[in-house]
Amino acid sequence: MVDGVFDEDQAIQAAYLDMTVRAGGRIVHEDGLGMYFGTHPSWIIINGAFRTDPGLAPGDAIRRTERAFRERGRTPLLMTFGRADADLEAALADAGWRAAVELPIMVRSTTLPPGPAVDGAGLDWLAGDDLVELGVLRDVLLRGYGDGMREVVDSVFRTIAAIRPPGVAAAIARLDGAPAAAALVYVEGPGAVVAWVTTVPEARRRGLGRLVTAAVTNRGLGLGAAGVTLQASDMGAPVYRSMGYQDVSMSRGWLAPSREP
Repeated sequence: MVDGVFDEDQAIQAAYLDMTVRAGGRIVHEDGLGMYFGTHPSWIIINGAFRTDPGLAPGDAIRRTERAFRERGRTPLLMTFGRADADLEAALADAGWRAAVELPIMVRSTTLPPGPAVDGAGLDWLAGDDLVELGVLRDVLLRGYGDGMREVVDSVFRTIAAIRPPGVAAAIARLDGAPAAAALVYVEGPGAVVAWVTTVPEARRRGLGRLVTAAVTNRGLGLGAAGVTLQASDMGAPVYRSMGYQDVSMSRGWLAPSREP
């Protein structure tokens, strides 16, 4: 947030920290560097660092990130946001770090129409106080993202705090009564961040992804956000663009060179 104005990069950073705290992980703010350490060592989503001060020298950000993560037995991952971190990205490339993840950052500042009706579909909002609901959400996420994300999903959604308001809302789409798609929105100051959008394989290409995306986008705006942002996967990006989300930047997750031979 910059003087109360929606800033998509800072909203995304705040959402990572929010997820970490809700999952029982640890966040560290250290002189222009923000770091978050999840309950599992995976570098995917749940462990990382980013500059909170664009004036922090790239070399300092790189050295301090690597030291902090190596000390904790984690793979060093440093996130960059294209418009603010061109100097850091150049330094990371020179230092041999690898851009393992590249995700377009998209924004939307007005509500979305619900879109065409999906036969047999309904939408539920999780109350955030029921372990059964949490189990349903976790099951949809695991089926949607696959076994390769099991440790990450289990780490983020290990307790009911993951979906407890305020600050977060979770939607489940049902198809013929069965949970089939999900999405969450995190409200971070004047911005909101859409995340965890997925559909189980057998229900894809039915419009459920659009249904839950529109729902959480509108919920974020309804909760007072001036804008909604997201990091788009390769699969999701065309859908979000067709819904009216606009590309504004690119985020990257950089992995440190391996110390293994």
